[in-house]
Amino acid sequence: MGKETNYGLWADIKPIDRLLISTSYNFIRGDDLDTGARLFSQSVFRSRLSLQLSRELSMRVVLQYNDRYNTWDVDPLLTYRINSLTVFYVGSTHDYRDLNLEEDGREGWTLADRQFFMKLQYLFQL
Repeated sequence: MGKETNYGLWADIKPIDRLLISTSYNFIRGDDLDTGARLFSQSVFRSRLSLQLSRELSMRVVLQYNDRYNTWDVDPLLTYRINSLTVFYVGSTHDYRDLNLEEDGREGWTLADRQFFMKLQYLFQL
């Protein structure tokens, strides 16, 4: 059995009409109920920037830091909306990790994983 503490903060900021910045911070910690020993602790800071360039074209970037695994994620996405049911997406994910010399054989921030993707969404009517 354990005792869990969990809290979060968030804010949405719209400095100009076409830009939205959503920021959040979440914290969770678990302690053993009998001994009080720390079982785990994790903080996640996440920020999402969304920009509407035109009626059809928008872009978004999600930045996230996780202190439990000491990782940064950067996820850009470009969206082109031809009409309400036809959308084209192009994006990628970039995961960065702070390497430890003793465990990994080298030190410092490095790109640990990256993916690129495209998606075409189209409604077929019969």
